[in-house]
Amino acid sequence: MPKLKVTVLSRVNDLTNLVNGTWNESSLTEVFLPCDSEVILGIPLCSSWPLDKLIWHYVANCVFSVCSACHLIVEEDRLEKRCSTSDKKHFCSAIWNLEVPLRVRLLAWRLAKNLLSLGCNLARRIQSFNINCSICGCKEESDTHAILECLMAARDWELSGVPGKYWDDRFKSMSDFVEAVSGPRFVSSLSFFLVLDYPQRTYREIGPSTVSIKVVALVNGY
Repeated sequence: MPKLKVTVLSRVNDLTNLVNGTWNESSLTEVFLPCDSEVILGIPLCSSWPLDKLIWHYVANCVFSVCSACHLIVEEDRLEKRCSTSDKKHFCSAIWNLEVPLRVRLLAWRLAKNLLSLGCNLARRIQSFNINCSICGCKEESDTHAILECLMAARDWELSGVPGKYWDDRFKSMSDFVEAVSGPRFVSSLSFFLVLDYPQRTYREIGPSTVSIKVVALVNGY
């Protein structure tokens, strides 16, 4: 933790030598305890500082084009017309009033807002990022593909016992999907999220077969 000492150094930039790309050891020892200074000195710094450049993060190649701008405007206009202020308020209340753990409500919110760390989202910020599904590799890893269309995801939905009308591919967006399954008449909302959340986070670690067994056990035991 920092020493209890007033110092004029207030930014990381003040603790580094931009010319050499190294830490300023004298400044570190002045501000931090020896044990903390040692840890900080172990953090590598960039030896070259490239010039800033403009990035159009709405497309995978990060290059602006009139076509991509038109697509963005059309999509934003579609979303704005689809959700009025009252609809948004009702939708938000439906999510946050679910009688499920907080992490489940947060997951629902991230789904509806398309904020999951999926290929299509990461490609908007990382150049040359592989946007194919990391599980099946067949299609682009969009939110609808990862949650509803991927073969492995569909198999776990089938094994869960959740009615097909809640997870088939008729939903055009994740907000439509979350809105449909978070209504008061959907009594298996927790089961739905267990099926959704658990396999997507553990496929790479323990394999799909084990995941399917554990998911079904979780749902049937709730």
